[in-house]
Amino acid sequence: MWKTAARDALLGLTVMASLLGTTGCSSEDEPDDSGGRGPGTVTTATSGATEPVEDDGQVLPGALVGAWSSVEEKTSTATIAYRFTGGGRYKYAGLVSYLVPEGTVKITFVAEGTARVDGSTLVLRPITATRSKEDPSAPQDDYTDAPSSLAPQTYTWQVEDGRLTLTGADGNTVTYRREPT
Repeated sequence: MWKTAARDALLGLTVMASLLGTTGCSSEDEPDDSGGRGPGTVTTATSGATEPVEDDGQVLPGALVGAWSSVEEKTSTATIAYRFTGGGRYKYAGLVSYLVPEGTVKITFVAEGTARVDGSTLVLRPITATRSKEDPSAPQDDYTDAPSSLAPQTYTWQVEDGRLTLTGADGNTVTYRREPT
């Protein structure tokens, strides 16, 4: 059983690393401004909804602004969350956990930085990014807030029916649901 959990966790880590490059989140909180766009609205590079609003300081499209968390599948051992602000900042948190005979292994990624949209392309530039690991089967290998990559991450993004999809350069896609604010 723990081998299956470990395999699933490694898959979750692979997806998180490829999607995020262990990238992170911003500390600047701004209210959610969805611009009145509700379920059924599709926001992509070809719709006018991706155009930034310049007159009120909004940099990111209203459809992207807000809190999002990954839509978990039954076998998922990973959770990913983003918060995007209208001013072009983001926060990111990712957690992978799985059982081993000695207990639960927990691996976390936290980051913050700037976000920019150009049509259907979302570019995240982390300012800070860290990772931590707790493994009861190998506590000597545990670490807390170790520096992580600050390399920019590029995704294709789309919001449709209240769901955000981010597709990385490697083709992996993760779907997120909007969280109430």
